[in-house]
Amino acid sequence: VVGRPVSTFKISGRVVDAETGKPLSNIKYGIYQGTEHGGSSTVGRNYTNANGEFRLENVLPGKYVVFIVPEDNGIRGDSVPFEVVDHDVGDLVINAGKAASLSGVVVFEGAEESGTKIKPNDLFINAWMENTQYFFGGNSSRTVSPDGSFRIEGLQKGRVRFGFASRSQNDRKPLAIMRVERDGVAQTDGLTLKDGEQVTGLRLVVKYLTGAIHGEIRVEGDEEIPSSRLSMWLTPLDSNRSWYSTSGDPSPRLDSRKRFVVEG
Repeated sequence: VVGRPVSTFKISGRVVDAETGKPLSNIKYGIYQGTEHGGSSTVGRNYTNANGEFRLENVLPGKYVVFIVPEDNGIRGDSVPFEVVDHDVGDLVINAGKAASLSGVVVFEGAEESGTKIKPNDLFINAWMENTQYFFGGNSSRTVSPDGSFRIEGLQKGRVRFGFASRSQNDRKPLAIMRVERDGVAQTDGLTLKDGEQVTGLRLVVKYLTGAIHGEIRVEGDEEIPSSRLSMWLTPLDSNRSWYSTSGDPSPRLDSRKRFVVEG
C-alpha cells in the first residue's frame, strides 16, 4: 500500500541590479529550506541565464529562501523568501546590491622574540558579519598572500568578525587578533561596514598564544563523581576584545583524575 503521489512545483524569478534594475546574468544562486531557527541549503552549479532568470523544479511544499552565492563579482549575497503551498511560484525578484570588501595586511606581534618562522601564506583569513543569517555556510575565507596582504570580497553591511585557520595539518597553534587598525587608527569597538563600502588600509595584528593553564577539579563531599559527568568552559572576561575571534579550545577535557590543561 502506497500513499498518493507527492505534488511538486516550479519556482522562477530574476536577479536584478538594486540600483539600475537591469537583469544580472551568470550569478550563482542556491536554495535554503527552513526557518530562521535552522534548516539546510543546497548549492550546486546553478547560475542565472542571460536574462537574469533562475528556475527551480520539483520543489516540495514548505518555506524557502533563494539566495545569491557571493563570488568575486562585486555582488552581495542578497536573497528572497517564499512559501510553496499548492501551486507554482513565479515572479520572484532578488535585488542584488553591491558587496563590501576589505583589504589590508596581517602583521605578527612578537614573532622575532618567539623565534617562530611564520609564513603568512600558511594561513586562511575569515571574515563574517555579526547577527547576519547566511544560507550557504557563513563566511568569506581567503588565503593570506606571502607578503601578508589579503583581500576579502562579497561582504554585507554590519560589524565584522575575523578569524584565522592554518593550512598546515601539523600547525594547530591558536592565534588571536590583538588589534585591528584602519588607516593607523585602532578599531576598539570593532570594524563596521556600510553597504558596498570598499575598505582599504587595514592592519591586523595577530599573535600566537603560548600561555597555558593547568589545574584540576575537586568535588567536596563526593569524590566518586566520574570526570565523564563533569565539563568546564573557559570564558574571557575582557569585553573590549569580545568581537575578536580566537582559535583555541574553550572547553578543555578532563582526564580520569579530573585534571585539565587549557592551552592557547
